[in-house]
Parts: sequence; structure tokens; C-alpha cells
Amino acid sequence: MDAELINPRDLTIAKFLTLFNQFSRAQQVEIARTIWEKTFAEQWQSLDEALPDADITEEEVLEELMAVRYGEAKKH
Repeated sequence: MDAELINPRDLTIAKFLTLFNQFSRAQQVEIARTIWEKTFAEQWQSLDEALPDADITEEEVLEELMAVRYGEAKKH
């Protein structure tokens, strides 16, 4: 497939997905991984801005993780 033949202005999401579905499963995974890597920093920044900052120690994080993992609600 020659990428030079595709005008980005003509490439809609629907057309992209049609092209994407023509690739093998392994190629689709590689394409998805590449897109994820290119957009990860933007996604992380968006999440970082949306989530509140919390004063919590590493120990408290681990305690909460263990409580969730083993189904024990933390008692406040």
C-alpha cells in the first residue's frame, strides 16, 4: 500500500478503519501500539490535569492496593 496515494484530507475515521481491517491481526496490533506510543504523553497529561493531587505516602498506596486486592475495605 502506497501511503503517498492517500490524501489525509480524504481519510475519514471510517475509511481509516476500513483500511485498518485489511491488515493482519499482528499488523493491527503493531499499528495500534504505534498510535498508542504517539499519543501516550498527551493522554497522560490530560489524565494528570483531570485527577486531583493527593498527599499520600507510598506505604499508604500499598496498603490501599492490598486492601483492594484482597477485598478488605480500608477502615477510616
